[in-house]
Amino acid sequence: MNAGDHIQAAMTLAMADGSNPDIHEKWIEVMHRFGDRFGVTCITTMTSDSRTDLLLRALELEKVSSKHPVSLNKLFLLDFQVMLSEVWILRSYEVLRTACQRNKKEAKPCEKLKALRDQFALVRMPIAKYEIAGADRTPVIAELGPMPPRPDDVPRPYLNDGSYIIPRGLNPDTGSVQWCAYDLENETQDWISRKELSDKLLTIFDQ
Repeated sequence: MNAGDHIQAAMTLAMADGSNPDIHEKWIEVMHRFGDRFGVTCITTMTSDSRTDLLLRALELEKVSSKHPVSLNKLFLLDFQVMLSEVWILRSYEVLRTACQRNKKEAKPCEKLKALRDQFALVRMPIAKYEIAGADRTPVIAELGPMPPRPDDVPRPYLNDGSYIIPRGLNPDTGSVQWCAYDLENETQDWISRKELSDKLLTIFDQ
């Protein structure tokens, strides 16, 4: 098998995953509701993003199912998962940003949409620009400590110069890539996982 065959086989396996029988149908429902309400361009992006989500969910499940730490011969796979997770974040954020712009013209705003866009932004900004979200509007930012905190670590000052690298890791419960995001508005720092954001996106129109 060549590289393309392996990718095709992985996608086929992910889309046939019996552990998430309703996820694919839920994606179809959500992206069409986005398209109907916020424009068909949303469907164009979300079609491929939905398949990426299914592939990532399969990889995440494999991480949880395996009780062994990542071996050296699978480091490329971990690197691929991190890269694909961050690409998914960037593309999904653009859908939410566009939808929020169009939602402003509606008589009834969708508060869940704006809240989710802002949560995506906490991760998207450090990934895309190596900056904390909203740092350009905040003259002084408190020093950042490591996550999780350790007694011997000293907080470091934040420099808004494009040199910030957001801490990354794997959620031990879900196998999902997660980022330790700093929320300037609430002055909090916490882990946000890709699967957590995906689950919220899939339920955004639920009551």
